[in-house]
Amino acid sequence: MAGIEVLIEILIKYTLMLLLISVFLLICLLLLLYARDYVMGALGIRPLRNLFEQICEISDRLDEPYMSKNLYGTAMWLPPIILKGFLAVGALMFLWIMITAIR
Repeated sequence: MAGIEVLIEILIKYTLMLLLISVFLLICLLLLLYARDYVMGALGIRPLRNLFEQICEISDRLDEPYMSKNLYGTAMWLPPIILKGFLAVGALMFLWIMITAIR
């Protein structure tokens, strides 16, 4: 029975780690999209600038449903995803605490 608890704890730990990394990357993307004019000016390498332009175009397409609420906002689709990520991190931390307390 102890083997299953250890396996579940390991799965929770690695899932939590991957979720934290993904939330961190989403926050970095949010910051880059908020400062898109500065980032476009700072990117001197043409392939990186093209890639960032494509990311901005995708973000603009994802922002279309939110444009009626805020005409000047950018990356408005990202904060709800980040919030759900933080909620999932909290839930996994709660599970990890419960598994540790049971052992």
